[in-house]
Amino acid sequence: MKNLIYVFLIFLAVACQKNQSANNSILEKYSYKHEKSSYKSADKTNGNLKDNSLLKLQKEFPDDKLIGLIIIDSTATSDSKRFGLDISNACYACNLGTLKISKDKIYIENYCDSKEVTTFKIIKVVKNEKPFKAQIFTEDATLTFKKDENSLYYTLTVEGKLNTPLIISQFYTSEVDLPSFFIHDCQNFEG
Repeated sequence: MKNLIYVFLIFLAVACQKNQSANNSILEKYSYKHEKSSYKSADKTNGNLKDNSLLKLQKEFPDDKLIGLIIIDSTATSDSKRFGLDISNACYACNLGTLKISKDKIYIENYCDSKEVTTFKIIKVVKNEKPFKAQIFTEDATLTFKKDENSLYYTLTVEGKLNTPLIISQFYTSEVDLPSFFIHDCQNFEG
């Protein structure tokens, strides 16, 4: 009987050790380098940016956060009825990334938890006015924002990998323009 207990304890120890190494490899695979920062403490210089296109970009994205949208009604003709707040990622999963573009950094902040922020240094910006298109280059990815002239939303495409655990939406609007779209209160869920 003692031998059976010893065998069981050895088996349990080995199983726990394998489980721990599996957990460590998962943690390494999904660990992200977060640069703790707040918008107010961000460096106000342009860093290594050599042109003033980022200053022009600040006019397009002043001090607003960009909030993720999804298509709610693809048959609607107006943007305000076609798009709405990404409820599943903002309310259920609580992993929707909001974007904030400063003079030399992009901040991706959790919609539910403003303390969870990932920061990316902007290396280069290429911008066109009509139609609006801005390409923002970071070390690992290029973010391309497009916006029609009378539109209240941006279409975002990302080339490369943004090393963040948060969901990056395909469509964004400014925090100021968000009330123009369908917004479901996250606290009104019965689930």
